[in-house]
Amino acid sequence: MSFLGSLTSLFQKKEINASLFSFFNPTDRPRMKEHEYVLAYRSWVYACVSAIAERVADSDLHLQESTKDGWIDTQNKTALEALSVLRFVNAYTSFYELIFATQAYLELDGNAFWYLPRSENNKISEIWVLDPTRTAVVKSKSTYIGGFVFTNDSGKDVPLDPEEVIHFKRFNPKNPYRGLGTVQAADIAIDIDTYASAWQRNFFGNSALPASLLYTDGTLNQEQYNRIRSNWDANYRGVLNSNKLGILEGGLKYQSLTPNAREMQFTESRKNSRDEILGIFRVPKILLGISEDVNYASADKVEYVFSKYVIKPKIQFIVGVLNEYYLPLFNLDPQKFRFSFTDPVPENLEQKRLDRESGIKNYYITPNEARAEIGLEPIEGGDELYAPFTVQPLGSAPVQSDTTIPVDPAKSISVKKNYTKLEKSKDQQEKTKAYKDEQAAILKKEYLNLNSDLKTRLLENLKQAKSADNYIQKLAFSIAKETPDELVRLLFENYDDWIGLVYNATKDGLTRILAESGKQTLAQLQVEVDFDLQNPRAVAWLANHAMEDSKSYSDTMKEEIGNLVREGVDQGASIDTIAESISGFFDDQSDWRAERIARTETANAYSQGNLEGYKQSGIVSGKYWVPDAQACEICLGNAAAGVIGLDANFPSGDDAPSAHPHCECDLGGVSEQE
Repeated sequence: MSFLGSLTSLFQKKEINASLFSFFNPTDRPRMKEHEYVLAYRSWVYACVSAIAERVADSDLHLQESTKDGWIDTQNKTALEALSVLRFVNAYTSFYELIFATQAYLELDGNAFWYLPRSENNKISEIWVLDPTRTAVVKSKSTYIGGFVFTNDSGKDVPLDPEEVIHFKRFNPKNPYRGLGTVQAADIAIDIDTYASAWQRNFFGNSALPASLLYTDGTLNQEQYNRIRSNWDANYRGVLNSNKLGILEGGLKYQSLTPNAREMQFTESRKNSRDEILGIFRVPKILLGISEDVNYASADKVEYVFSKYVIKPKIQFIVGVLNEYYLPLFNLDPQKFRFSFTDPVPENLEQKRLDRESGIKNYYITPNEARAEIGLEPIEGGDELYAPFTVQPLGSAPVQSDTTIPVDPAKSISVKKNYTKLEKSKDQQEKTKAYKDEQAAILKKEYLNLNSDLKTRLLENLKQAKSADNYIQKLAFSIAKETPDELVRLLFENYDDWIGLVYNATKDGLTRILAESGKQTLAQLQVEVDFDLQNPRAVAWLANHAMEDSKSYSDTMKEEIGNLVREGVDQGASIDTIAESISGFFDDQSDWRAERIARTETANAYSQGNLEGYKQSGIVSGKYWVPDAQACEICLGNAAAGVIGLDANFPSGDDAPSAHPHCECDLGGVSEQE
C-alpha cells in the first residue's frame, strides 16, 4: 500500500492518538461555537449582514395563480389568507422585519426557523422567527426529521412538530440537518478583526500594558515599595513632569515598555481583515460608504452586480422555500400557486446605451427607435436605417463611393463623404503571413521552455514533499481532513515566480511583434511618420494584455494539474504515481498549449500594431474586419458590421482580430475625404 493509503487508513480507525498531530499548532485557537455566530453581529459583520438583509427585506412579494393566460396575481380566498399571514406576521413583527431577520440569521448562522402556531380552528394566524442557536433539529430514521426543540428564555425545552416549523438552511456539506452560515465561513477573519479591535481599544484605554518598569535585583518590603512609588509619581508622572531628569538609587533600574511603531500598525492589518470579510460576504466597499479605491462613476455598475449576483439569488432562495413548504400548509398546490418577486436588479443603463449605439452604427436600429427608448420625441428622417458605404471585394481596385446622409433641409445642407479602401497587395499579404509564422514559432519555443521549467519545479516540490520528515508534518493534517489541497499548495509554492517568467516572455514577444507591425503599417500607408511604441495606448495594451494572457494561461494549467493531483490522492495513488501523472500531462499537452497561445498572441499583437499604426498615421479614419478563408460565424459577423470607427469595437467585442484562438483574420482600414 502507498504511503498516502497507509496514512489514510490510520485516520479511519475509531480511536486516534491526538498527540500524533500536536506538532501542527499547539496554540491553535478553538473555532467559533454556534452561539457565537449570532454574537458576531457587530463591526464589519453587522455592516455586511445589514446591507444584504435590508435589500432582501425590501423585496416585493406576489402570490400568483396559474391560468390559461399565464401566471397572474391570485384572487383565490385561501391563497389570499396565506398572503395575509405573511403581510401581518404577528402583533409585534412586520413583513419587513420578518424577512430581514430571516436573511440575517441565514448570513450569521446558516439557519432560520419560522414557528407557525395554529389557532383553535387549526388555522395558521401568525409567524414567529426563532433564534437558530436555540433551535435543535430532531433526527428520525423513519421520517428524516422527527421535529424540533426550542429552548426558551427560561431554559425550558419546548418540542415542536415538523408541521409547525419551516426551516430555511444554507447548504452545508458536513451536516445535512443544519446550514452553514457566512460567519462560520469567515470566522478566522472575523476573529482576527475582533482581537485587533479589542487590543487597540485597550491600548488607547490603558495602553494594554504599563508604560515602564522600575526593577531591582533585590527584594523590596512594603514600606520601600510605597515610598519609591509615591516619590516617582510625585516627581515624574503627568504632563507637567514630562522630560524631567530622573535619578535612581539603591540599585533601581528603569525599562520602558512603550510599544514600537511596528506593534502599533493596526490600520493595514485591519483593512486586510475587513476586505476579507467583505469578500466572503460579497459586499462591495462602496455600498458600506468606504470610498478608498472606489470610482464613484462606476457606482451604478456596482449596484447592478450586487443586486444581480448577491441579492437576487438570496430572494430566490427564500421564495423557493415558501413555495415548497409554506403554501402546502394552506393546502395550496405549488404547481398551481407560487410566490414571485419584483426583480431587484436595476436596469443596466450603460449597457442599454451601448446597445442603442451599436444598433445605430450597425444599422439594425433607427435613430427614432433609439430616441423612443429614452423618452425623446422622433425627428424627421429618423425612421430610416443608414448602412455604411459599399465594401469592395478583396483585391479589387480602390473604389470611390458617395454616401449622402439625409438631414432636415431646413436646418442644414447634405454632407457628402468619400471613402477610399486601403488594401494590402498580394506580396504584402504573403510577407505578413510569413512574419506571423516566424514570430509564432519563436514564441512557441519560449512557452515550451517555460512549460518544461514548470514541470521541473513541480516534480522537485513533489520530491521534497515525499521526504519523511517534511512530508508527514506538512501533509498528515490535510489528509486527515480528506483533502489533498495542502499537497497542491506545496506543489505550487514558487508558482508566482513562474508566472513572472511567463509574463516577461509574453510581454517581450508582444512588444516585438506590435512594434514591427506598426512600422509595416505606416510603411504600407506611405506616410512619413515614425511608429511610436511609447504611445500611452500601446504601452497600456501591452501591459494589460500580457498580464491577462499570462495569468489565464498559467491559472488554467494550475487548475488542471491541481485536479489531476486531487484525483490521484482521492484514489489513494502514491507520490510516485502522482509524479508520473504530472509528467504525462506535460508530455501530452505542452506542445499544443504552447502552439495555441503562441499563434493567438502573435495574431493579437500584429493586429493591435496594425490598429495603432492606423491611429498614428493621421490619414486612416475607419477600420473593417477582413475574414480569412476559414472564418467562423463570429468573424463573419464582425466582417458584416462593415466599417466602424477606429476606437469602436466589432460585434464580438474585439477592437481588432483575433476573436478566438487560431484566428487568422486581418484588419483593414479606410481613409476619408470630404
